[in-house]
Amino acid sequence: MPDIVEEVAESVKEVIEQMTDASTNTTGKPQATAEGMALAYGSLVLMALIPIYFGSFRSVTRHAEQKESGEKTEKIMTKDAAMFPIFASCALFILYLVFRIFSKEYINILLSVYFFGIGVAAFVRMMRPIMIDRLPPWIPVYFYDAKVTQVAKGTTIRETVLDCTFSTADFVSLVLSTIFGVWYLWQKHWVANNIFGLAFALTGVEILHLNKVKTGVILLGGLFVYDIFWVFGTNVMVTVAKSFEAPIKGLLSEHPKMPDIVEEVAESVKEVIEQMTDASTNTTGKPQATAEGMALAYGSLVLMALIPIYFGSFRSVTRHAEQKESGEKTEKIMTKDAAMFPIFASCALFILYLVFRIFSKEYINILLSVYFFGIGVAAFVRMMRPIMIDRLPPWIPVYFYDAKVTQVAKGTTIRETVLDCTFSTADFVSLVLSTIFGVWYLWQKHWVANNIFGLAFALTGVEILHLNKVKTGVILLGGLFVYDIFWVFGTNVMVTVAKSFEAPIKVVFPQDLLEHGMGANNFAMLGLGDIVIPGIFISLLLRFDVSLNRGSNTYFNVTFFAYLVGLLMTIGVMHVFKHAQPALLYLVPMCLGTPLFVALIKGDLNILFQYEDEPEEDEAGEVSQKAEKTD
Repeated sequence: MPDIVEEVAESVKEVIEQMTDASTNTTGKPQATAEGMALAYGSLVLMALIPIYFGSFRSVTRHAEQKESGEKTEKIMTKDAAMFPIFASCALFILYLVFRIFSKEYINILLSVYFFGIGVAAFVRMMRPIMIDRLPPWIPVYFYDAKVTQVAKGTTIRETVLDCTFSTADFVSLVLSTIFGVWYLWQKHWVANNIFGLAFALTGVEILHLNKVKTGVILLGGLFVYDIFWVFGTNVMVTVAKSFEAPIKGLLSEHPKMPDIVEEVAESVKEVIEQMTDASTNTTGKPQATAEGMALAYGSLVLMALIPIYFGSFRSVTRHAEQKESGEKTEKIMTKDAAMFPIFASCALFILYLVFRIFSKEYINILLSVYFFGIGVAAFVRMMRPIMIDRLPPWIPVYFYDAKVTQVAKGTTIRETVLDCTFSTADFVSLVLSTIFGVWYLWQKHWVANNIFGLAFALTGVEILHLNKVKTGVILLGGLFVYDIFWVFGTNVMVTVAKSFEAPIKVVFPQDLLEHGMGANNFAMLGLGDIVIPGIFISLLLRFDVSLNRGSNTYFNVTFFAYLVGLLMTIGVMHVFKHAQPALLYLVPMCLGTPLFVALIKGDLNILFQYEDEPEEDEAGEVSQKAEKTD
């Protein structure tokens, strides 16, 4: 109840402040001083002149380079110039219809995916000549050659689809551009908008070539008529401009007009009334959730925990067999790594806690979102690859690609291979889907998008993180058992970080879904660590079952069921005591005790502890093998 009272009081305060602002701005015009308006208009003029000036000189350089190399220049022909206003009008009117028919929110998500991609490319292109000679000395400079070839399914004819060069400066520009892109998606901040807008404008002036003055006259004349008609003749352009959220214009912050303030005040008053209504029906301050809603939420969390463990375990068996057959070295979690992991995890957790205490949570989460966006896209593509490979619709042609990237350090001639991989059209389709979900998550932090990435992380983690032997798993789970209890019950560090950390590191499900639909916000949640850590141990037991060749997966099945029981125990205790629980407190004893007890009954205890996916090659492993021979 006190929390609700505080929220209501805060909303009332905002309403009063907004009404006060409205009372001092009765003209409906922006509240701006002469100096502020001069600064705003002067900045817009400057942002218009800069890309034209520098883009023009860069277009001269580019044209000379193309002429010298014999590369064919892409030009805007007279016919293209004459047709452009017609095509632009059709595109504008189609966008108008789309925004009138479909949800503006989801259309803008798709458009943001598109503009995010070309915005990043435009920014990298704009920054390349600036960054190439201005990298700090502690960043090593490398030059890369990338070549991608493709072959259609069912044929043997291979053709080159990409052959390009780039450098470390392009990587630095790519990182900066991605950060600005996430900042724009996150906040729609006018500074981020202008950075991408300038990149679009400068790149456009540089690479879009009019071949002759006659073409320019036709193009500008046609767009002169186009602009006047769509602005003065109809409300189409204004409607699209208001609905279209993309960095296609320069912005400077303005104060809201009177009607906007009235709408905001009305919305805030509505929220206050709703909160007061909620408060009157929820005097205990507890979550308003029906028994059915809670059962649906907890059941969904259990299902979302079991799915990545089950499928990730079987995929780990397939991956292990493929690596063994190809002779590829398997990346394993060694015993020493398992022993040190809780210590490293504790240090990382405490550092995050200090970072959130010292710096702005908002900007830290932007950086973290860039990181999780990248690895989330990669995890989703990996998860979808075996699903998509044979399920592409017939109208999508299937190609297989070979990509090879070599590098040479500045000042040397020694060239080495840094990437040699294969992929297919299915990976491209998965990449597009993943990027759409990623932008959706950055845009709204919607719980469905969060869960899609969370499941991708969990399944990929269970598949590729390999414990080599049971002893290592016992050490890892035992250490994290202590880690989880200490940081949840012993301090407020983990709770503080969890509340501040905005990333898909958990799966969530609303308990009030039945009452409020997709807009529900009373969430039950489960951390990905409570899925992945037991999951990699369960996948090890499945590989152990396969190695026994008994025609059954006894140890996998009983431990999988034990995990389910432990998870239900966690939910039961949490529901009874109304307090967050360290899930590993219940999961670790169940996941360790059950297979060990079964092995003891079946007489497999020695075999279980002696099993290794692959013999360890470190010094400790050699000593262990010698000791076994001595025995």
